[in-house]
Amino acid sequence: MQWRIRLLLLTVVIGFSGQAQTQTDTSFWQDWRRWGRDTKQIRKARKKNPKEVGALTASSPWLARTLAQSVEGEATVPHEPRKILEIGCGPGNVTECIIAKMHPDDRLDAVECTKVLYDQACVRIEALRSAAQGQGFPDVRLHCSAFPDFDSGVEQYDDIISTLPFVSLPNEVVITILPAIFARLKPGGTFTYMTFLGANWGTKVWKTITLNFDELKEYNQKMDVFNEWLESAFELERKPIVWLNFTPSWVCAFRKKD
Repeated sequence: MQWRIRLLLLTVVIGFSGQAQTQTDTSFWQDWRRWGRDTKQIRKARKKNPKEVGALTASSPWLARTLAQSVEGEATVPHEPRKILEIGCGPGNVTECIIAKMHPDDRLDAVECTKVLYDQACVRIEALRSAAQGQGFPDVRLHCSAFPDFDSGVEQYDDIISTLPFVSLPNEVVITILPAIFARLKPGGTFTYMTFLGANWGTKVWKTITLNFDELKEYNQKMDVFNEWLESAFELERKPIVWLNFTPSWVCAFRKKD
């Protein structure tokens, strides 16, 4: 427990000196309190479903806003309605940031397979919808389902945003998810995902130290497939680091080749 507290404090110091000073749309302490509330929801869900919920904390507001930037600046005049897919919406903290970037004519499908997190997201989104009082609130639909098993009736999306931990997912899951993401994204559409800083290197080192060479081989094969898929089908648009998150993370935004 002590190492987690020390790492969290170090993350706060680094983030406060950099990222927190550059984002001014809400105050740092408001974001900090919001992060605490979201993390309590994650911990509550983890207690009920320890096998399904692996996260120790929620995605921070800074990470959530950076993930949602894919939706920003895409509006045209006149506006062409956009369709957005969020994979692994959790308690709805990233979903809320995506909604803030959306036009009333846009549609968002948010998918979450863990029932307790899905319920938390529903409460959150309904509160936002009630607060808007029907004034300019986009079409938001939540699905309690695993991806890609859900059926939204939408063939392809303009943007897909994922918080799935591809580094730690089983090989067979990654191999199933990647073609589904490609098929659901329009040519020229944006695929955005997050990955913990140093997660790839750290995983390889840990499996080597613990002599799990079979697992290391499978992991390398998985990452080779993932990276080859990205390089062949997408072009990198941006890859900022969000320091103020547990742990600091890359946000990778790729545009699907036409």
